[in-house]
Amino acid sequence: MNCWRTSIPNRPSRPPKKSWPRAIIPALPAVGRIRNAALELQNGRGITAPEAWGLVLGIVRRHGYYGETEALQALPPDISRVVSWMGWAEICHSEKVDVVRAQFMRMYEVQEKRSRELAGLPPAVKMFVMGLGDTLKLPEMQLEKCL
Repeated sequence: MNCWRTSIPNRPSRPPKKSWPRAIIPALPAVGRIRNAALELQNGRGITAPEAWGLVLGIVRRHGYYGETEALQALPPDISRVVSWMGWAEICHSEKVDVVRAQFMRMYEVQEKRSRELAGLPPAVKMFVMGLGDTLKLPEMQLEKCL
């Protein structure tokens, strides 16, 4: 305590009690950061984009063009979702593998970030966000008219 007293010049003899929380609170991490750190410790490190692409290539070799359903089921959900977005046939028959890999990796990183952010939300907020996704979808008839 003497260290504090000598290092703060021109201080009142007893600083007001309200000054301590003001000094300490900015140093505390945000609740979201603590929650994300706990989730990372609980769930471990996620699959990186290059690792995910390696899994996709292995599944393509194992199941081939005609094994799309089995291949998507064999992949983790986030990777399977990205492969579905890109199209199984596009991945299997593309002559420009480097381009497909780059597109996959970008899309996977976005999906992974979205999944981490969603996992970090409190349960009530997560349910609200998931409900919003359903209400913002276009009805099938309107979607067909747009196409």
